[in-house]
Amino acid sequence: MNKIQVKSVLAKKITFRFLFVELALFLLVIILLFTLLLPALIRSTTNKCNYISTTIVNLFDNQLHTMSNMAYILAGSTDVVAALNQASLASGIPEKETAQLNILLNDFASINNSCRRIVIDDMGGAVFSSITGKSEADSAIFSASSYWDIANGTKSTWISPIYTYAKGGDSLSYSFAYCKKFVISDVPYIISIYADITDIFTYMSDISASFFDDIALFDIYGNSLYSSQNTDVFASNPEFGDIYGRIHAADSSSYDYFTLASGKNHNCSLIGYTSQATLYADFWSYFFAILLSFILIFLATIIILLPIISRSLAPIQQLYAAMKGITQGKNKARVHIETQDEIGKLSTIYNSMLDTIDLHTAALLEKEREENRLRFSLVVSQIDPHFILNTMNIITSLARQNKVDDIIGLNTALIKLLQDRLRITPTEVFDSIGHEISVTREYISITQYRTQMDVAISFLCPEELLKFQVPKNILQPLVENSLLHGLYDVKTGQISGRIDIAFSLDGDYLLITVTDDGKGISEEAASAFYAKDEPPVSASERGQHIGLRNVRDRLHYLYPEIDTVLAIHNVAPHGAQVVIRIKVQE
Repeated sequence: MNKIQVKSVLAKKITFRFLFVELALFLLVIILLFTLLLPALIRSTTNKCNYISTTIVNLFDNQLHTMSNMAYILAGSTDVVAALNQASLASGIPEKETAQLNILLNDFASINNSCRRIVIDDMGGAVFSSITGKSEADSAIFSASSYWDIANGTKSTWISPIYTYAKGGDSLSYSFAYCKKFVISDVPYIISIYADITDIFTYMSDISASFFDDIALFDIYGNSLYSSQNTDVFASNPEFGDIYGRIHAADSSSYDYFTLASGKNHNCSLIGYTSQATLYADFWSYFFAILLSFILIFLATIIILLPIISRSLAPIQQLYAAMKGITQGKNKARVHIETQDEIGKLSTIYNSMLDTIDLHTAALLEKEREENRLRFSLVVSQIDPHFILNTMNIITSLARQNKVDDIIGLNTALIKLLQDRLRITPTEVFDSIGHEISVTREYISITQYRTQMDVAISFLCPEELLKFQVPKNILQPLVENSLLHGLYDVKTGQISGRIDIAFSLDGDYLLITVTDDGKGISEEAASAFYAKDEPPVSASERGQHIGLRNVRDRLHYLYPEIDTVLAIHNVAPHGAQVVIRIKVQE
C-alpha cells in the first residue's frame, strides 16, 4: 500500500501537551526557587559572609596580638634594656653601641616570619632599627600625626593603615606598623613592629571578592586600617562610627547585607558590605541554568519528540486518510496495520466495518434494483393501455359514422399490434430500431381511420442502424405527441403537416430526432415538462400527456448518467423538435 502523507494534527497536539506540561513544571520550579531556594541561598551566603569576615578579622587580630606581644617582650628584654642604657649613656650615641642594638633588634625580628622590621625611637632624635626589612615607604609612619600623638602622650598605641612597599624587584607587598610607647629606665621609647601581611592580605582579597562588594578594617579605636573602596558605601578613610550607623540605617531600607566581625583578641574589627546582586548571584546562576535546561528540553521536545510521535501515529494517519477518502466518495481502501496494540485492533475493526458496509450496500443496491425493475415494469405497462385507449376512441368514432369496413380494418390492425406486443414480456427493455419503425407505421395507419390526415411522415435511418437496440416503445409516443399536440387543429379537427423522424450517430451516442412543423410548444408546457415535480392536472387532462412523460421517465431510469437524455424545443419558422440522446447499443 502506498505511503499516505497526512499532516499529523494529533502529533502536534500531543507535542504541545508535552510542552505545556514542561512549561507548567518550569513555572512550578521557578516558584519553588523563589519561595524555598532563594531564602536558603541567601542564608547560606550570609552565613559564608559571617564566617569569612570572622576568619579574616581573626588573621589580622592574631597578627596584631603577636606584634603587641613582641613589643612587650622587647620592652622587658634585659638585653634590649642594657643596650638602650649603654646607648643613652654614650655621648652622641657611638656607632658601636648603635650597631650592637640594631643587630639585637634584627635577631628579635627574625624570630617571627611575619615581622620584617623593628624600630625603637627615643623621640629625641635617636632611632634604632633592625638591619633587614627596611623600606622607603616606612618613613611615612614617622610623619603621621597619630605617631606624634603617641610621642605627645595623647595616645599610647597606634596601628598604621595598611600600605604597600617594594620587597624586591617590581613586586609590591603589604605591611602595617604596630606602634606602642614604653618607659624603659625612666626614658620613654616608641617601639614600632613592622609586619609583612602580604599572605594575609592576598587571602583576604581573594576570598572576599566572591562574597563582598566592599570591605573595611578598623582598629580598636575605630580608626581605618584598610578600605577596598569598591563602592561608595565606604568613603575614603571611613570612620567606624559613621559606617556602624549606616549599617543600622541600611538594615531597614534595603536588601543589602552588612557583616560586622571583631577579633577574638579585640585588636581590630571588620565590616563587610554585600549588595543585593552579590547575595542573589548563586540564585541567578541556578535560575539561568534551569532556564537554559528547560529551553534545551523544549527544543529537544520539538526536534526529537515530534517526529517520534508522528511516526508512532502514522497508522492513525493511515486510518484517517482512508476514512476521509470514504467521505469524499473514493475507493474503500483497507488498512493493514500489523501492530499488537489498540491501533492494530482498530484497523481490524475498521476493515470489518467496511466489509459490513459493503454487504449492506450490496443488499440495498439489489433491493433498489428490484424496486426499479418493478417501477420500470409499471412504466412500460402504461404504453399498451394508453395506445389501446386512443385506438378504442377511433373505433368509437368510426362506429358513430357506421363505417363497418373501416372498423374491421382498424380492429384487424389493432389485433396485429397486440399480437406483436405479446411476443415480449413487459420487463424486456430494448428492441431494434427497425421494429420500432414498424410499430410506429402500424400506429400511423390506425390513426388514419380516426380522422382525415394530411400528414407527410418520413423515416431517415441508415441501413446499418436498423439493428441497433433502443428502449422499446419510445418512437410511437413521440409521433403520437406530434400528431395530437403539434399538428392537430382544434377548430377543424384536421391533422395536417409534416413529421421527420431521423436516426444518426454522434460519437458513442445515438441521436433520435422527431421534428414537426406544427404550432410548437409553449414556455409553460416546456417548463412543466422539465420540472422534477410535475404539476397536478385535472381529471379531464389526465392521460393526455402520458406518452411523452412515460418516455422521459424510462430514459432517465435507463441512462441516469446522461444529464439531457431527452430535450424538446421549438424550431423555425414553426414547429417543435424532440431530441433523444442515448448510448450506442448494438
